Amino acid sequence: RHNFTWGAIGYNHLDAAEKQGQAVLDGAMNYLGGRARTLANRPADLAAVVFNPHAWPRTGLAGTGRIHALPARSRDVVVRDRTGRVIPSQMVKDSADSDGSIVEAELAFLAREVPPAGYDTYSLEFSSGAGSPAGTDLRVDESRLVLENEFLRVRLDATTGGVAGLAAKPSGVEMLDPAGGTFPRFRGRPNPTLPTRPEPPAAYDSGASKAQIDWLARGPLWATVRAQQSWKYLKFETRVTLVASSPYVEVTTRVLVQVPPLPDVSPPDIVEGYWLSFVPGFPVNRVLRDYPFGVEETKNPAFHALTFVDFIGPDKGLLLLHAGTQYFRRDAPGRVSNLVMREWESHFSQEYGWPVYAEYRHGLMPHGADITNADRLRAAAAFARPLMCILKKPQAGDLPA
Repeated sequence: RHNFTWGAIGYNHLDAAEKQGQAVLDGAMNYLGGRARTLANRPADLAAVVFNPHAWPRTGLAGTGRIHALPARSRDVVVRDRTGRVIPSQMVKDSADSDGSIVEAELAFLAREVPPAGYDTYSLEFSSGAGSPAGTDLRVDESRLVLENEFLRVRLDATTGGVAGLAAKPSGVEMLDPAGGTFPRFRGRPNPTLPTRPEPPAAYDSGASKAQIDWLARGPLWATVRAQQSWKYLKFETRVTLVASSPYVEVTTRVLVQVPPLPDVSPPDIVEGYWLSFVPGFPVNRVLRDYPFGVEETKNPAFHALTFVDFIGPDKGLLLLHAGTQYFRRDAPGRVSNLVMREWESHFSQEYGWPVYAEYRHGLMPHGADITNADRLRAAAAFARPLMCILKKPQAGDLPA
């Protein structure tokens, strides 16, 4: 373990545990999937068994993973549920040969009401002609950078590509304060003393520069807009995704950093660093966060949260979902900031250590006054643990469908 930081050693343990756990999970799913009754009412090329790891019915995206060796002259993949009804699906990626036939594909489809702690079965048919996609509630306006479904209307900023407007339907009430900038707004002061990275900017601020914006997906099941900004020693990217029938908009943030932020005077003080910030569009009366085995209100200006933070107003709230323990602070009137990266190795050893790359996922979920802690925990669990899918040949099986 020489020359490894304590953090690196800890992550090595986590990686080893994840690898072992994934092997057990794969074995369990393959065993159950191999016994599931997957024969459909009509001929199918492949069967998909979708597992729900939660204790309540789930509706969400299920991904097939990469599908190899498609039948000759395949140009489309149709997904059907157990009743034979075509359900919405969308290609994640594919590759085609010279005549346009798909030779390799990966797609996702909308699995509805998968039984709690159970599974459901679907069939995949490879078609030689382009099929008519099943309709969804997802709508996009590329020229205005607007995405919407039955729950949300999301408006993106034409300069930064961040979420500038988030309206809950049917009320149309805006959940973000436009004066506070888009979500997420990247801020931080780089360390100017590194001899290998001379003369960095005085500060980074994604709200003060122009992003390169493009569409990565346009539906019918999900739409994704990517925004990229590049500064001296740092690259910043956001991907805003809205899925059909989803009550939250997902934002993925990626940061590639060649110069660390300024270090704090002492490690217990977290003031400097790189942060993502936003301002709710309503007065926040209470802040709820979860921790292992509990949910509580916090009045502290800085706090940790395990999987969510809920900013609650008089009659509405904004639930911020994330995929792992995060550090937050309310550092200005109305503004909330989430710590992305800091550097404190130099405090002990006069050497600099920081993660060069970081990736974060957040979900913004507006809600009314009737939300419960069970609703919050379920939303957070679904955000962190999606439905799981394996592909099998159609079979009779000795387990029910």
